This record gives sequence, C-alpha cells and structure tokens, in this order.
Amino acid sequence: MQSEDDISVNIELDTNSIVAGDRIGGEIQIKSTIIGCAVIFKSSGIEKVAISGGKDSQKVHKSIIYTFEKYLTTGTQEASEVFPFSFKLPAFAPSSMSFNDTDHDEKRIKAKISYDITASIMHENKLLKEKKVKLIVHSARIRDQSEKSQETSLALTCCICFTRGVASMSIILAKNIDPLCNSKMISQAVIKSESNNKLASIVGQYILEFSIKLPDQSVVKVRKTLTRTVPNIKQILSEQKNTSELSFSFEMNKNDREFPKLTPTNEGVYFQSRYFLHVYAVYYVGFRSKILELEQEIPVSFDEENETDRSIIQIDALKHPFQVMEAPIGNAQLYINDSKPN
Repeated sequence: MQSEDDISVNIELDTNSIVAGDRIGGEIQIKSTIIGCAVIFKSSGIEKVAISGGKDSQKVHKSIIYTFEKYLTTGTQEASEVFPFSFKLPAFAPSSMSFNDTDHDEKRIKAKISYDITASIMHENKLLKEKKVKLIVHSARIRDQSEKSQETSLALTCCICFTRGVASMSIILAKNIDPLCNSKMISQAVIKSESNNKLASIVGQYILEFSIKLPDQSVVKVRKTLTRTVPNIKQILSEQKNTSELSFSFEMNKNDREFPKLTPTNEGVYFQSRYFLHVYAVYYVGFRSKILELEQEIPVSFDEENETDRSIIQIDALKHPFQVMEAPIGNAQLYINDSKPN
C-alpha cells in the first residue's frame, strides 16, 4: 500500500525574491514509487481587497494578476526525477504586500497581493502530493522612480510696505543611511532665504496614504502620520554662521512600530499606497506668521527577512531538459465574493 512517505515533491529556488519582469530559476524535485505520474508546474498572482464596518456586508474583491499552468511531464519514468526551470513574471506585476488598518470612519480595510509557485504530482487524475512556495515580488516601478527633487517658494510679506524677501524649499529624496541596513532612510529639506533668521520652527513628517476605489463606491482613503520630527531651530541658527541656506535631515526607520512592515509604495487594480515627506516651516514676519510647506513623494520598498540566495540542492535523479516559461499577460480576471479574505 502506498504511504505518504513514499511520495514527495520539493521546490528549490535560487531566490524567492524577484523584481517584476525578471526571471526566477529553480528545480522541482519529485520522488514517487508510482511510475507514470504527471508533474504540474503552477504559478499565480492575486490581489484581494475588502472593506468592512459600514452598512453593507463585507465583500472581497479579487483581481487575478496572472495564472500559469504547465505539465512538465505526463508520465514519470523513475522513482526520482528533477525538472529544472526558469520562469518570467510579467513586468507590470505590483509588489507583494499586506495592509490592515481602519479609516477615520472606523471601516476596516484589508488588502493583500501574493504570489506563489506550486508543484503537484498527479496519478490517474488523483492528487498525490503538492508543494507551494511564496514569491516576494518587487514592483519595477519603484526601481524606475525618478530622483528629481521638488521645490516651492513663498514671499515673506506682512503687508504691502513690509517684506522680508522670499524663502524657497526643496526636498532631496530619501536614501539609505547605511548600505548594510535598508531599514533606515533619510531625506533632506533645504531652505534658502536671506530671512532665515526669522525662521521660528520647522516640522517634517512621513505620511502613508492608502486609498481604495472599488466598483460603484466612493474612494476610501487612509492618511496616517508615521513619524514627526521637530528640529531645534534655535540651536541650529546659533551654530550657523551663514543662515541663508539651511539643511534639515529627516529620518525614517522602517523598524518603528508605526511603520507598516509589508506595505511598500504600490499600485494594484483596486488600491494605491504612497509615502510622502511633508515639511512645513514657520516664519515670523512683522506681526504675522507665514508658512512655507512642501510635500514630496518618497518611494518605499519593504525589507525582507533572510534575503539570501540558496544554492540548488543536487540529488541523484533523472534530470529533464531545462524548461523556459513565462507568465501570460492576457488572462487577468476580476471577481467578487461575499466572504472574508483568507
């Protein structure tokens, strides 16, 4: 009688992390005392979004990013066999992610994008064994983000006859503080003005904006401040000989409790997640305060645990020819279920 221990299937990947549009390589290794089994390769990407807490019952909206299935063999010849493969993901695929939070109306918002590769052993239309591994996909859009900074200016006037000139602000996009530590990023705001000695305060805050647009529904948006930094402006001014150009650094640590660990800059069919650095400076001009502010989008990717390449484990088995496969781009589907997301 056939036992569970007599049948096994394993998937070995050179890495489980990939940028959309790139290829991922690996092997499917099977063992079965039953000869003549079919070995099937599957891969899929799915987006799920749900909103609950309102008058309507919760509905799960799903978008099939891609699905792919291929028989690597319809009949195994030996007890141990290996199927090497290379699989290409579509370039438009959004990043893997997970989001779970509430908006200002206390509606619970859940969103998830997941990818996987599955290997199955079938015999006479019966599933004998199946193995599934998750893929971590990074959107190619983040890699292609422009690094140009934005700039704004403000006339420092109290009335027609009282002016302190003009103040301008620019933001330089976030960069890693330490190349060995991707969790900490820093952005800089540069303020130029001959009246910087009238600068009373400056505040920088990193903001997550998560918005969902479901069919026949209004946009639901969560805008959440993750960090807020208030530099000591008096100390900074006292230490600067030339105050006409001041530079302020604002750090974002993705290990902070408020930072959503699995929500990168992303865009799916139903949702969009974006990060911003919002900086505002207050000048005292005459008897009035003038506010100079600027908001710059900051592309954010998420860090992975144990992101290391793994060598393919070699086993003594019949090795099949290398399979080159590619996810199709024309089989996307949209559908809705009245149930809770998995």
